[in-house]
Amino acid sequence: MVNRKAFSLSRGAAAITIAMCVVTPTLAAESSWKMSEMKKNNGEAWGAALMSKTSNGQDIGFRCSDGKLLFAAALEPADIEAAFNKAGPQTGIEVTYTVADEEPSSGKWIYLRRHKVIASSDQKTSRRLYNAAVRGESVLIEAKRRGGGEYNMPAPDKKTFADFMEACNFNTKQS
Repeated sequence: MVNRKAFSLSRGAAAITIAMCVVTPTLAAESSWKMSEMKKNNGEAWGAALMSKTSNGQDIGFRCSDGKLLFAAALEPADIEAAFNKAGPQTGIEVTYTVADEEPSSGKWIYLRRHKVIASSDQKTSRRLYNAAVRGESVLIEAKRRGGGEYNMPAPDKKTFADFMEACNFNTKQS
């Protein structure tokens, strides 16, 4: 069982941008979470991705590079890995999310039209959703005029999450 605060992110991370890349799987442990190395088209590594499907079949994922974290969720059955590979046209969208029984939070996210995926590059939001994934909590996400739903985070795999944190070069607090 994973310690509830084993991988809490530090507060020093900044925003992340969506870029074209190639995702190469590097770890396929016995977990529904899969970590992949993010590579540019020339093969140069530039970050990592952590992806899974929720119990309702929706893809979710985290991406990091240069100490920055991004959270993404599919609004319809879609491939987060494809969205991380080639974002395509994007617009801003108002999103409200609730982690477990906490108070709802709202903010401006990115909507990837081609993939029907929403992404938060806000570091506080992405850390909060990452910590929900570490705890295996459910998250309710509603995107204005686009829908949403409840995302039941799959059980975390301690090794996969630790490898992701190391690949991202994040500061962690052990408790």
